[in-house]
Amino acid sequence: REAPFTEDEKTFVHLAAQWVSYELERQQREQRLERYKKYTDDMLDAIDDVFYVLDSDGRFRRWNESLLNVTGYSAAEVAGAHGAEFFPEEHQDLVGAAIESVFEGGTTRVEVPFITKSGDRIPYEFTATRVRDPDGNPMLAGIGRNITERKAREQELTRTKELLDQAQRIASVGGWEVDVTTDPPELTATGEFYRLHGLPPEAEGETELSIESLVDLYHPDDRETVMDEFHRAIETAEGYDMEVRIRDDDTSRWVRALCEPVTENGDVVKLRGSVQDITDRKVRERELEAARERMEIALETTNAVVWDREFESGDLSYYPGSETLYGTDIESLDEFLPLVHPEDQRDVAARIESATETGMYEAEFRIIRDGEVRWMEAKGRVESDSDGTPVRALGIDRDITERKRREQE
Repeated sequence: REAPFTEDEKTFVHLAAQWVSYELERQQREQRLERYKKYTDDMLDAIDDVFYVLDSDGRFRRWNESLLNVTGYSAAEVAGAHGAEFFPEEHQDLVGAAIESVFEGGTTRVEVPFITKSGDRIPYEFTATRVRDPDGNPMLAGIGRNITERKAREQELTRTKELLDQAQRIASVGGWEVDVTTDPPELTATGEFYRLHGLPPEAEGETELSIESLVDLYHPDDRETVMDEFHRAIETAEGYDMEVRIRDDDTSRWVRALCEPVTENGDVVKLRGSVQDITDRKVRERELEAARERMEIALETTNAVVWDREFESGDLSYYPGSETLYGTDIESLDEFLPLVHPEDQRDVAARIESATETGMYEAEFRIIRDGEVRWMEAKGRVESDSDGTPVRALGIDRDITERKRREQE
């Protein structure tokens, strides 16, 4: 057209251009938003963990593909469902309370089993925090992580600890570790360690026991030794092995305490060790010592010695010693027979030989000691193995010189 545009036409064209520009920008924004949403969805779907968004009513508003894969539910079944519906009935109140706590306090963490559409239970750990959507509405965004392997490890650790605790109870052995890099040194010990020290086993991990308060549990006469050995192990990086008493009352017991230092760059950083109840052994040792003392008195008053002969090695030993009767050390039959009076040697040797068949040995013979003839009485028995082969002979020799003199009179 040759006529110029009127003002109205110019206004119309300008408005049309603005509208087209606006519409193009709007479409571009929507496309960018759609691409960003798809990018975000792809990112969330690539996560193995479960991602979810709940509204203030606790109902699902967004989720990733992992939620559907784990539970077996479809997107239509998840949409609008309450978060607690995906957990066993006995845990739904806990989950509901956790959801409410997020909107009230901001964050939460809970371990509950996910229940799938097929009824399987999968251990999960859920963490969630409160956020706001673009319109300012409060929402809950969270992550759920499969902790099946972690739970299996925890169960295995629990089982191992139970087995260790059982073994420690059976063996009456308690373990301990002291971190000497802390001030004061930090003590960690097993339940059996606490029990051995007269403390309840449940105190493990709950009672802070200092080195000083621990040493106070020992017998007053042993406390200085325990503390000295403890400090020496730190200063010298050398362990210790000692037997001490715990407590000074009716429950007093003996323990064997072992320690091995742990060093880093030449410095002791930890002490590790064990404590074992040896009270029964100590009681037996005292009983044996008392029995030995009684036997020594009996042997001394009857002028006698006990002997023990090993057939395989030929070793011959005396208690308390062959010098008591024979005036010299005797370690074999070859050393014993020459001490017997020449007129009695053949008979004594024959009786010793026959004892391997009869199992019993008895003899009266003379010896010459310090130029004096003295009479001896020997009695013993032979022990054999399952095949009847002699392996050991035990007996007693006694000086009967005074009896023989009385008989001659």
